This record gives sequence, C-alpha cells and structure tokens, in this order.
Amino acid sequence: MMLFFQPFIHVYRKIQQINPVLTGFFPYPAIFRLNHSALCLFMLLIMSTGPGASIAGSNYFMEKEIALALQAHEPDENIIWLETDEKRPVLAVRSPSNSVDLQGGIIILADLYQPPDWPVVIHGLRKYLPDYGWETLSVQLPIPEDNTSNPDLEELYTLTKGRIEAAISYFNNNNINNISLVAINQSANFSLKYAASLPVDSDKIQSIVSIRAYDTDWLASSNMLKFISLPVLDVFPEHDDDGILQSAKKRLSAAGFSAKRNTRPRKVRLSSKVQKLAINKTGNLRYRQKMINGANYRFYKLESTLFKAIRGWLGVYASGSRVTVN
Repeated sequence: MMLFFQPFIHVYRKIQQINPVLTGFFPYPAIFRLNHSALCLFMLLIMSTGPGASIAGSNYFMEKEIALALQAHEPDENIIWLETDEKRPVLAVRSPSNSVDLQGGIIILADLYQPPDWPVVIHGLRKYLPDYGWETLSVQLPIPEDNTSNPDLEELYTLTKGRIEAAISYFNNNNINNISLVAINQSANFSLKYAASLPVDSDKIQSIVSIRAYDTDWLASSNMLKFISLPVLDVFPEHDDDGILQSAKKRLSAAGFSAKRNTRPRKVRLSSKVQKLAINKTGNLRYRQKMINGANYRFYKLESTLFKAIRGWLGVYASGSRVTVN
C-alpha cells in the first residue's frame, strides 16, 4: 500500500517546500484517506504552482484539468456545464436524489483551491444528502490565476456569484425551486455576501448552511448577518483556530440583534406569545448556530455528526416547498 502512495508523498513534500499555502489546505496525513481518483484530483491541484491560461480572473487551465479528472470517474449524466457570463461553461457535479420524495436542490460550494468533489466534507455531503431527498449540485469555484495567498477576492466573489446564479437557473429549469446553499470556509463568506445582497422578497434561495465562515479584512461575516433574513445554519467545529471561533461569536451577536424589520415569516409555526418573545431576543428567528463538539477543523471522525446536523436543520427549515415571502 505504501508503494502506491510513494509518488504522491514525494511530490507533496516538494510542493510543501515551494508553496506551503496550497498544502496547508490539506494536511499530509490526510492523503492516506483518499482513493485513487481523489488523489489524482489533489495532485492536479497542487502541481499547478504557476499561472495558467485564465479567463476573467480564474485559472481556466486548472478548471479544465479538474473537469477531465472528474469526468473519468463520474457518470456522464452527473457532469453538468453551467452557462454564465464567462467565456466558457463552468463545471458542476450533480448527485440526483435517491428518494421518491424530492425535498429540493442543494448548491454545494467547496473552499477556494478545492475541486467540487473535494474529499471528506464536500464528497460526503454529495453522497449523504441525496439519500434524504435532496438533489445536489457541487459547483466549481473560480481558481485564482496564480497560487498566491492574497488572491483578488472581490473578483473571485463576482465570478462565484455568477456561478451560483447559473446553478439556481439549472435547478429552476429542472422544476426544482426549493433551493438551499451549503458552503465552506471562503465560499461560506461568498455565500453570506451573496445572501446579504438579495432583496428581502427574493425567492432565489430558501436557506444557507455556512461551515467555518470567518471574518477577514475583505469581508466580515458577522456584518453580513445584519442583512440576511433567510434561514441560516452557522456550523463550526469546537476545536478550531481563534479566528474562526471569535468570528462565530460575532455572528451570533450580529444575527441576534439586527434585521428585525426585515425578517421573513418563520416557516415553523409558533404561538403568538412565543413569537413575540423570540423577536425580542433575536432579529432573525431562523438563524441557528451549531458547534460540532469534539471536532477539529476537518471534522475528522465526526463527519457523520456534521452531515446529520445539516440534514436535520434542512428538514425543518428548507424541505419540500418554497418559503412564503410576504
């Protein structure tokens, strides 16, 4: 078995010396948990240490290589090409619902530099949620032109927004109008920014699951909560870095004391007395924060706990039909 991993370990260590930013996204011991297809995707990503052919701020060469790798092990019907304002179609990977009772569609966004079938959390969600009636569409995020630790996030966000809109259109064209967004790390920040930009009466998406969002100089995730009235599940692990944990505290405060006049009606029925008490306590009645006890930043050995928390929350706040907007 070790002979199989030796070439990957050798290249990994070389890239770690040249470009620690990329390998930092995927710690060394974790490569032993990947199958061959996932290893190929991983190596394609980290071996691109210089700029490639790019379009509108994304490394098109790397997007193409990722697409080719995914096409090698995904059924043809699961490879979806989304039309955006970019010059070329954008890759997304579909996982159809395995249940006769379709709950809706889930747009999944991996982190920056990660393919749309990134091992563990992203791949796991793609395979887990369809068993409970959700069709998922994992969308390729734009890849920074060069592998720098300081990419142009505003430009990447603009491209990501267009890709989210294209995924929504894909679901709508397939008669799926109950759509939620699940995103991790930087894409969670992008998703919160996107939701904050939507009008109160927009029904493009019905809810957001944010995993390990954080505050940066570019965007304060906590500030975004002041402008979001959609249902939001804010998930983070117990054992994470201080930046993630402090940002989570700020978001809880921001969601609790803002957006009172813009909060949509809650789908779950409450008595008038409870509703009054709740609105005095929190601005967004459907914001929930969930810490995964015992988990590290990769949710190692607690992936199923994460998946169950997301599935349970979606079942309460987003399943089956549109949220009515007044």
